[in-house]
Amino acid sequence: TSVKIKELSVGDMVLTGNGENLKASSKSPIIAFLDRNPEQWAEYYTIITKSGAQVTLTGNHLIHSLSLHHEAETLVASVFASRLEPGHKVYTYVPSNGTLQLSEVREIRKSRIQGTYAPLTLDGTIIVDDTVVSCYAALEDHDMAHLAMAPLRFIYHAMPSLLQSKNGTSDVADWYVHMLEKLGPYVRTKDEFHQTYHDRMNKLKM
Repeated sequence: TSVKIKELSVGDMVLTGNGENLKASSKSPIIAFLDRNPEQWAEYYTIITKSGAQVTLTGNHLIHSLSLHHEAETLVASVFASRLEPGHKVYTYVPSNGTLQLSEVREIRKSRIQGTYAPLTLDGTIIVDDTVVSCYAALEDHDMAHLAMAPLRFIYHAMPSLLQSKNGTSDVADWYVHMLEKLGPYVRTKDEFHQTYHDRMNKLKM
């Protein structure tokens, strides 16, 4: 059963990309929301593949992609949706057998949409509209972002109630994400962050 991202809650089970080089799908609970702002307007990128899958992401969101110039599947890397180009390949879900396959991007469209949502799963990925995407944004390094979320995964296993609230967001998760945002410039280089991250940090300084 398909459910809109904005309708999901902490504890809901969703499909994710898992296994070595994202070869298989699995199920994982949503443990928190890294972003949930129904009023926020953002620039979105709709990624359309030749296989027919079509997913819409904010430009600063990460997606696993195989470059047009790389043939070895081991060179799949996480990139900002805004940097994806036709000819790149992304992982898509095959409902008939539950496997994942690389599908070539045919077209990318930009639009302004209201509402930003970023559910976090234990696997750090989520399958949206039959496309595997990362749960992370802002920093162009999925593995580092997933490592940084280890404390939230621990809290989910030890004290899950701390990550739940009536409006779908958690004070604990919000505080932790904001702390990481402030620490970002001290542990990673400026170029590794999306421009929207720098814009947000500049506004907070004002």
